[in-house]
Amino acid sequence: MTNPISSPYAVFKPVPLSEYNVEMARSYASLLTRLCEGIPEQTFLDAEMEAMELMNTCEKLKMLLDALQKRQEMERCAEAAGKEFKEALPFIEYCMDFYGPNSSLYPMEREGEALRKTHVFEAYTKYRKDRPGDWGDGDTVDRERVCGYLVQEGFSF
Repeated sequence: MTNPISSPYAVFKPVPLSEYNVEMARSYASLLTRLCEGIPEQTFLDAEMEAMELMNTCEKLKMLLDALQKRQEMERCAEAAGKEFKEALPFIEYCMDFYGPNSSLYPMEREGEALRKTHVFEAYTKYRKDRPGDWGDGDTVDRERVCGYLVQEGFSF
């Protein structure tokens, strides 16, 4: 076994006391005492408090940074969804003409809740994701397929 006192990093490596004999432990304690001679105890306490405050500050900064990153990601997603919604709006309004609450053709509802544009947009998004090659630029077939997704979500005529 190597002597831990001979290593310049011995002070920083916590090792269970059971691995050393009593004499080595006394030597280690003596070395630490000599290193700390003349340094007031309050200095150690102040340094410990400053270190704890710094750790708390770092932890708070990390939490703030995480929150900021999540917010930025949500803003990017909202912006992308908003752009996609705007692009799909003519098709969504076309669907609402057939299935919306003001439609005289096929108004849809789910448990008393009238169909909204957001419901149509969600169905449209699923349809485009599930069947990317079937999109016909918002024609009748697309409208009927989106209607099928709305029915799957519990809407009925």
